[in-house]
Amino acid sequence: MALLVDHPTGLEVDGLRRALGDRSLKTIPVHITLVPPVNVRETDFPRALAVLRDAASTVSGPFELTLGPPASFLPDNPVCYLTVGGDRSALRSLRTVRDTVFAEPLARKLSWPWVPHVTILDGGESETIEAALSCLGSYKVTATFDRLVLLELGPDRSWRPRADALLGRRVRVAAGGLPVDVTLSRLPDPELSTLIPPGPDQSCVDRLALDRSDSESLMAPVFAAARREGSLCGLAGAWVDTSGPFVAIWVDPGKRRQGIGSTLLGQLEARLRREGWRFERLSAHGPAGFFERRSSWCVADGRT
Repeated sequence: MALLVDHPTGLEVDGLRRALGDRSLKTIPVHITLVPPVNVRETDFPRALAVLRDAASTVSGPFELTLGPPASFLPDNPVCYLTVGGDRSALRSLRTVRDTVFAEPLARKLSWPWVPHVTILDGGESETIEAALSCLGSYKVTATFDRLVLLELGPDRSWRPRADALLGRRVRVAAGGLPVDVTLSRLPDPELSTLIPPGPDQSCVDRLALDRSDSESLMAPVFAAARREGSLCGLAGAWVDTSGPFVAIWVDPGKRRQGIGSTLLGQLEARLRREGWRFERLSAHGPAGFFERRSSWCVADGRT
């Protein structure tokens, strides 16, 4: 579990890693570790996702931290890293998120006390690390952290985000007479497949996965997930692909006509406006007539 240093700051830090010859440059994204690698059974994955969402909701929103100047763990560990600092409020938010996320099934025994840091060279020669400390002694950069990310080790030995949650208080609303919790993310919920039968909706999801692979230069995607008693009952997402801005909504067939889709659309549009989506129209995928009745911004286009 980590806080990723997203672009453009992440690209700048990757430049330092490349200059120092960090061997993990292509396999580990720039991040602040909150929970070191831990084995989680696939059956425990939903519990891990719940911990992720709970931890992200313990703070009021994004916070800004200062990365740098560099330091090292020598002589105990040949690692050069950027120190992490900030004002009291930001550091308190960082500690709160870390303490909350360090829970089963993610908790594990630590070999060293937790020190928030951003690694720029792992396993370097002491001479290289000492030179880096001298040359980069005045380096500092600020970074804004807006999401908590669950990383997974893939078959190629690379760590990639599998799920995330935007930092901020959880929204609870009534839909169908029962409470629904809404959480926001940059990645589609890993449990989305439970909502989608084979057909056009599945092809939309498949295209989403492809479109996101090269979307770093585009506006950041936003997803809103609705859960009732811990179970996913709806998801809305907005992203920009080669055809322009696009919105999709999926609701559990057994829970439709309860206001879940309307709730998700309202939460999604509010977030998009706060993030500066200035498009005149967002092409939308969903039930016929749904968008016409509930939005003048998201307009169904029949795209599959």
